[in-house]
Amino acid sequence: MANIFESPWLLLIVAIASLVTILLLHMVLPAKKRFRHLLLPIAIALAAFAVDHFIKTDNEKIHYTINKAVKAVETENVNILSTTIDRNYKDTFHKNWDGLITHAQNILSQPIIEKIYWSMITIDIKTSRTTVSIIARVVLDPSLQEFSKFIIVKASMSLKKQKNNNWLIEKIEITEINKQPFRWNSIKY
Repeated sequence: MANIFESPWLLLIVAIASLVTILLLHMVLPAKKRFRHLLLPIAIALAAFAVDHFIKTDNEKIHYTINKAVKAVETENVNILSTTIDRNYKDTFHKNWDGLITHAQNILSQPIIEKIYWSMITIDIKTSRTTVSIIARVVLDPSLQEFSKFIIVKASMSLKKQKNNNWLIEKIEITEINKQPFRWNSIKY
């Protein structure tokens, strides 16, 4: 079912339907024709964009956090990346937030990733925590394209809702690279 808080399209369809209804009524009952009647569909259309712009759902906030983290990785900006990670971060390789940020600084000190494109993203929200499954095509930097221009990465993330209603990443597990199983602790740095 459509959610008016995530997309303005449902209210825009209602605005168009009300405009058509008003125009038909004006044709059938010309004596009742008033220009102020046209304000109703305009008000509904404006409300659609206002609701979409000013009210952010959890789904939109989760997408925002993930996209912000991806842009930080693409631009090799560890400072921005650190704002998307929860202080209680822990995965199978990085034991805490500091370990992840230090690792990111070492890896992102040289160009690796040119662009990340989402193939699939699935979000399962459960009150203050969510699980996100992602399949992405990661385009490598031209200096690393000797063997492959891109890799396909499958990962799962856990995000936690903060007191300010924003979401932060508390765990990232890469499960597959190019359809081959992957584990953090199987690689040497």
